[in-house]
Amino acid sequence: MAKTQKKIKLRPGKGAIAEILTKFIKPPQPIPEDNPYHRSMAILEEEGVDKNRNRIFRFYFPDGSGGDDEGFGTTLMWANPRYLKILKEGDHKLLFGGPGEPIITRPAPDKVNHPHYKEARNKWYYSEARKLLVEDVKNGVIKRL
Repeated sequence: MAKTQKKIKLRPGKGAIAEILTKFIKPPQPIPEDNPYHRSMAILEEEGVDKNRNRIFRFYFPDGSGGDDEGFGTTLMWANPRYLKILKEGDHKLLFGGPGEPIITRPAPDKVNHPHYKEARNKWYYSEARKLLVEDVKNGVIKRL
């Protein structure tokens, strides 16, 4: 059974691209085709708290729409983080939890040149190394003590 790599969790920060359920955006936005599961793309701007001291994210739409009718995207909208899914991180220095390290993804193990490759744990009796050693002893390449 092959081991799977640990899933990388993307971190929220300024400039991160997120997907949000449209019906949970405050102030309320029009829902296309009255689809309650419609999702909108958003770019995170800042983190804050609402009047009940719950964590919220403030964001704007990438195309500049939403917000006031006069300002056309000048006001920030907000939503609870549980309705957001981060699709792409912003700059790792501008994370909401403070500066962090950039995410480095490890490639899949390469059996020849990859530093994280672990050799299979075969028993000594069935291993290739034992077969080669026995062959060398029989051919006289290695002398027996």
